[in-house]
Amino acid sequence: MRCDSAESATTSDAAESAFGLFRRPLPTTNQGPDAPRPRPRAPYFHNGFAADLDAVVDFYDTRFGIGFTKQEKSDLITFLRSL
Repeated sequence: MRCDSAESATTSDAAESAFGLFRRPLPTTNQGPDAPRPRPRAPYFHNGFAADLDAVVDFYDTRFGIGFTKQEKSDLITFLRSL
């Protein structure tokens, strides 16, 4: 839309021209398959001192005084393995 006339652009015209710059074509179906997500593996932490997720949960429980019960630890470890 040209704005060299005395009439100014309406809000919808201005928005359409501004957002029109960002329109992208939809992705095609010939893209390759998604790469599988890498799964975290033991040992954990930068120095590798936690051999498994049990040790990780024990570390955080002790370090921060969370006070997990055995059932809560088990539930948390099961959840983390499901990610």
